[in-house]
Parts: sequence; C-alpha cells; structure tokens
Amino acid sequence: MKKSVLFCSVLPTLAGSIATAGVVDLRDLPNNFDQSSWGHPDTTMYAQSVQATDVFLDEFRFRATSTSVGGINYTLIVTGARADIGGLGWAPDLTDIRYESAVSNIDGSGIMNEAVFNPNINVANGELLFFVLNTYTVGPTGVGTVRATEFNGPDQYLPGEFVFLNTGGPGSSLNDLVGADWSHRFDNGEDLAIFASFSVPTPGTLFLLGAGALAGTRRRR
Repeated sequence: MKKSVLFCSVLPTLAGSIATAGVVDLRDLPNNFDQSSWGHPDTTMYAQSVQATDVFLDEFRFRATSTSVGGINYTLIVTGARADIGGLGWAPDLTDIRYESAVSNIDGSGIMNEAVFNPNINVANGELLFFVLNTYTVGPTGVGTVRATEFNGPDQYLPGEFVFLNTGGPGSSLNDLVGADWSHRFDNGEDLAIFASFSVPTPGTLFLLGAGALAGTRRRR
C-alpha cells in the first residue's frame, strides 16, 4: 500500500469522512516524468482528481512547458465529480463548475515552469474535485507537456487519477462535453504532479471574499 501524501493519519473516504487540513503535493516525487500531448489538435483536456482535506481551496499549482510557437493557452477549471466508466469510476462534472480562471499561457521556451492559481472557494471536506487543464475553449493554441508521477509505477496518490479527453480540435462551449466519455490511464496509477492546498478560511479572508462578491453585485446593478 502506498504512503499517503496528505498530512493526515487516515485517508478519508468519498463519503465525506473528516480529514486534517493540509495539502496534496505530488511534485518532486521519485521518477516523475513529463506527460506529453496536452493541447491541440487532439488531447485538449487533462484533468486530475483530488480529495479535499478541508473546507476551503486556497491554492493550486502544476508544472508544464510547451515548444509550440506562442506556447499553449489554457484555463484552469475546478469541478465536482460524476460517475464515469473506466479507471476509478469518476470524471469531471462540467455541469458543476466551481471555478474557472482567465486564459493563461505556458510559453514556448521548452522550460518547465510552475503555474499558480488561487481559487479561494468553499468546498466540502472529503469530497472529490477535478482540476481540469482546458485548451478546448481557448481557440487555436499549441501543444504542451505536463509533469506527472511515475509512468506505470506505484500509485503515489490513491484517491487521485489522471484522466484526459480527446476532442479532435478547438471547441466553443463546455456544454458540448458534458456527457463525454473521458479516457483513463490503463493502470490508474498515474497522477499529474500537482499541488493543492486546503484550509479553514480566516475571518479576514471571509470578509474580503464577501466584500468582493458584494462589490461585484453592485457593479452588475
């Protein structure tokens, strides 16, 4: 049985057992490698499942590179999970989008860089989330490489799974993919080498989030 990378003594189940606040960190593990082909024209979606270890998602990181001219454009999407055929039996639920970033760019230098996002959203402790690296809806873009855990090696993160979606080219709407069948790695053992931080939000953070939401409401009015 593999060692958990969560800072907790017992791994929570998908039913929602309580877990200690902490991080999931799959970076810098032995034999991590670069998983290629993310982007256009074929594999426009990479995604990684992560089990929440507290009630607030404050940070997410992954490492990637591209050698395409202009690099690769993408967005980060955080979703809930839905039942799917294959692998561990789960896929991103694109009807349950919790967060979507602005369009970001991995440059075409060929140098592995770390992208950092701060979703700052409430989640349920113990629930399964998917972090989706989306190149489907950003228009024409290049091909990238994402750091992953050891290929066909020991499972480094039991609740997690790397899944991907081959869509055959650019698309305009995530609604087109709601019922799509995701592809699962044959051994279920590979994960993207991500970092996800969960915490209990401080009163100051809650105040700022509430003030920001109120300001956004006033601007819309």
